[in-house]
Amino acid sequence: EVVTLTDTMPSMFRVSDSTLVFVERGAWRTEVGGSSLTLSEHIPEHWEVRGGTITWLDLDRGIRRSTGGRVVRLTKDGAYPWFEVHGQAVLFPGHRGERFIWQDGRTDVFY
Repeated sequence: EVVTLTDTMPSMFRVSDSTLVFVERGAWRTEVGGSSLTLSEHIPEHWEVRGGTITWLDLDRGIRRSTGGRVVRLTKDGAYPWFEVHGQAVLFPGHRGERFIWQDGRTDVFY
């Protein structure tokens, strides 16, 4: 089946883990159920796709995630320099030297 997601050529696209991510008119988008979903009006500096889930640093360097068309923010604040995706878990540094792990909607200190 052929699905039209945009009326112009995307300036960037990538397929990873059967998930399409593309840039159209400066907006960072993905495909969900045959339609285009805007993830962000800005292209993130760091993002990863694992198992159909997209995780990225937003403009204020907070961590967001999209699965099946639903976008959630994993962190309450920003200024995170990095994150790592391990399956459905996300590991990221705390602001006081600790490390946190987000999984199944909750955040815990990672030892």
